[in-house]
Amino acid sequence: MAAREKLIGTWKLVSWEISYSPDGAVTCPFGQNPEGILIYSPDGYMSANISQADRSRFNSASVRKASEVEKCMAFESNFSYAGPFTIEGDHVIHRVDHALNPMMVGTIQRRHMEFVDRSLILSAEETLGEKNRRHRLHWVKAEPNHD
Repeated sequence: MAAREKLIGTWKLVSWEISYSPDGAVTCPFGQNPEGILIYSPDGYMSANISQADRSRFNSASVRKASEVEKCMAFESNFSYAGPFTIEGDHVIHRVDHALNPMMVGTIQRRHMEFVDRSLILSAEETLGEKNRRHRLHWVKAEPNHD
């Protein structure tokens, strides 16, 4: 089966780890049990939404009445973006059209893909000053919902 055929569908997040070199530190940006959904549609669009588990609810039913602290915490505990995708070999390329973080709009996010059984491992590397960091996100194919 071709990579595109394997990729199409809905995936649920299992883990997100960032490892740093040369010191070997490992962090989990949204904790040990993050929640997330990743959708690749047959028409060539993708959408990703990741959040910290057990996020605090606002004290008001309306987001417009939430405090600045509540809004800040909601922003810091969620990550999302969407746009068209293409595949180049063992990489998926996301072209960001929409994002919670406006600085991501217009960027290209290149992810290495690895398929293992019903799992998808997406990884990306970047350099920050003297350190390198590697993101590794483990996704599992969602079971069809036939309610």
